Amino acid sequence: MRTTPPSTTRSSIASASGALSCSIRQSCSRSSTVWQTRHPDTQAQDRRIEFILAALRELDDALRANGGGLIVLYGNPADLVPKLANELRVDAVFANHDYEPVAIERDECVRERLAEAGRQWLTFKDQVIFERAEVLTGQSKPFTVFTPFAGLQKPAFNPPNWVFPPAWTVLYVLMAISVWRVWKRDGASTAIVLWVVQLLFNAAWMWLFFGLHRPALALADIVILLVLIVALTFVFWRRDRWAGILLVPYVAWVAFAAVLNYTLRQLNPAF
Repeated sequence: MRTTPPSTTRSSIASASGALSCSIRQSCSRSSTVWQTRHPDTQAQDRRIEFILAALRELDDALRANGGGLIVLYGNPADLVPKLANELRVDAVFANHDYEPVAIERDECVRERLAEAGRQWLTFKDQVIFERAEVLTGQSKPFTVFTPFAGLQKPAFNPPNWVFPPAWTVLYVLMAISVWRVWKRDGASTAIVLWVVQLLFNAAWMWLFFGLHRPALALADIVILLVLIVALTFVFWRRDRWAGILLVPYVAWVAFAAVLNYTLRQLNPAF
């Protein structure tokens, strides 16, 4: 049970905010707003500021009609909020979540200053319908990847997401060493041109599958890519055996990716 009246404060606050709604359910409350600029009216041409000012005036009118009023302060919230909380002898400050990096840092400073004085800093969602932690998967876990691919039905042999970055990193390193060995031996040649062409098809697959969401076109692309890589492997082998051997993992991975592409298309015809 609270023995002293709480105060509601934020750099901006609307009459429908979660913080205000919670505070007015207490036995006694005071409402305040802190502006970090001295003359917010000069920014009224900004539609966001215009909306906030209108909401604050409406809130102030409602509070005055009930014998209260809105406390308006100008300056650094980290200094003013704890000072006001001390003057009003409150035991808690209610505020709404802010999501910008600067605002998060500011609110953390306010929280720390209030905690030093033994006061609570209670925040509520305001600008969003659902916050990140409230959007959960079917396993009641937070989403970690917000892409259409994350929601696709996948086959049992689909690797976990963390496998792809290191796998492609290793493959690109092997590809670079392979082409370097051939370049060192022959310089610019038909083999190098073929290597560049397959690289273009490689990049095109990413664009077709993840960018355009066209798995059928991506499948056609990756089949052509696989043929090119197999041909490139033989061409490199004839010039430098190690150059050809280094491409074998690339052939195997792209063959696997082609099967995965086909299966994903079959399982997700609407993708």
